[in-house]
Amino acid sequence: MATRTWTHPELGLADRFSAVRALSLDIASPLSDADATIQPMPDASPAKWHLAHTTWFFETFLLRDHRPGYCAYDERWAFLFNSYYEGEGARHPRPRRGMLSRPSLDEIRAWRAHVDEALLACIDLLPAGLVELGLNHEQQHQELMLMDMLATLAENPLQPPAWEAGVAAPATRVPDGHFWAVDAGGIIEIGHDGAGFAFDSEGPRHRALVPPHALADRPGRAGIGPAGDDHLQPEGTDADSAADAGRSAAAASRGRAAAARDAARGGGEPAAGTDGGRATSCCWVATAVIDSQRRGASHSTMPWKSSRQLIWLNAMSVASRARWRSSGGHPPVSCSCARRMP
Repeated sequence: MATRTWTHPELGLADRFSAVRALSLDIASPLSDADATIQPMPDASPAKWHLAHTTWFFETFLLRDHRPGYCAYDERWAFLFNSYYEGEGARHPRPRRGMLSRPSLDEIRAWRAHVDEALLACIDLLPAGLVELGLNHEQQHQELMLMDMLATLAENPLQPPAWEAGVAAPATRVPDGHFWAVDAGGIIEIGHDGAGFAFDSEGPRHRALVPPHALADRPGRAGIGPAGDDHLQPEGTDADSAADAGRSAAAASRGRAAAARDAARGGGEPAAGTDGGRATSCCWVATAVIDSQRRGASHSTMPWKSSRQLIWLNAMSVASRARWRSSGGHPPVSCSCARRMP
């Protein structure tokens, strides 16, 4: 997810710190202690662990290292909530994070409050760049926490929502010819442009070739809508876009097949969404879209599996930039989104 706090660079560092930290608690606010402790798979982490690990980062690398006399809230917890920081010593195995019933969720919240108060009291004396790094690190874990919460709740046959679904907007038919955003491709410029924060993997900025492609211009949910599956297909496209419509129909067919596989694996229903809806299993797609919109980097922090996924990310960046321009808006951050070369 891309946090709104990052879209307001006019905020001071202390205000941004408070906003980012508060958002993590808001994300986890609907969870019980049991919800926040479950680890649905070795590659996921409990919500409680995410809340604790990001707190460990600030306590260790800001307060311990740059505030003389600071004492750790609980020295034992560093072993539990270190992730891969080799220089910080041994750590609890990742696949066993779901076994940490203690400390409780309330104890983790109390730790966060303690660290936040201590850090805000001296934030003007701390290295600003390191605080910025910590905020971006926490935003990464906010994205991960949402994905892991979805995986956790999807394991429950009752399909419980993390949040109650809001009032649904009246169903509207997809305008003819506008469901698939078709782009001829070309050479684009992608990566960090030097303005604002970036991880080292987001540069250097360089040119990349994006082949012709068609992307859906809105999220899709399997089997939902007045026309059933029909909303996945482009209808009524212009005659001069017949070839593009054919490619889009093939992509829609593949999407329906994937949805069917999800339904078969889940006992007849696609995986549950965080709002209790029955969404297809597309966590990595959602996060990749967010990552491409937020950074436009050629190398995401996610473990891309193939060059095809990298091409898809570049194409998504182009589509995102085009959408912002057509709506008269601006990217959610002043970042390194893709720009088409003349």
